[in-house]
Amino acid sequence: MAPTRAPANPTKRTRADQREATRANLIDATFSLLVERGYAGTSTALVAQRAGVSHGSLFNHFASRDALMVACIDEVFPRFMGEASQPLLTLATAEARPLDQVVETLWLQFSGPTMQAMRELMMVARTNEVLRASLARLDAIIEPANVQLAGLLVPELAGHPRLPALIGLTLAAIDGAVFSTQAFPDPDRHTATKAALVRALELLFTDVTGEPPPAAAR
Repeated sequence: MAPTRAPANPTKRTRADQREATRANLIDATFSLLVERGYAGTSTALVAQRAGVSHGSLFNHFASRDALMVACIDEVFPRFMGEASQPLLTLATAEARPLDQVVETLWLQFSGPTMQAMRELMMVARTNEVLRASLARLDAIIEPANVQLAGLLVPELAGHPRLPALIGLTLAAIDGAVFSTQAFPDPDRHTATKAALVRALELLFTDVTGEPPPAAAR
């Protein structure tokens, strides 16, 4: 007969679950504070307070503030990227894929809290090697996923050698435009900026393919 396996210790399992829940709360608190107060205002003391744990308890889960920020990059942002791809995948399966709808979808995503937190960490990463390395790892995952998604959205460019550069330019333009319009809120300016982005993408599409882009729903 096979030996009888001893039942799992429920206390150990509960402690592990509690530890994981506390860790998740600390990461969520870090993210919310990055959005509300920026990197400079996201201290470990405030994170612990927001998560409902002692300041010392935070360091049982994360050795440093940098380690906490890296966990935020490694765990929160990939989840967002997966969720953010769904509206674009839906658009990719539609009969028409007008560029104005692509810009509008990306604009909404870049206007959200996740990208606000990401910008905070990207600015710090300029002089912080730990965060820069973490963002580089994330980018290595995101870039090929973006190329694949763009190939579905604009099949005319799938496999084109200039596609990665065009994606980078498009996302940088939208991110910069959103950042600017958030600093200077003006609905008319937003509309004009989005229209200019659409026109720029139309010109780029024509330049690369020699054909006009999919008709925009205007």
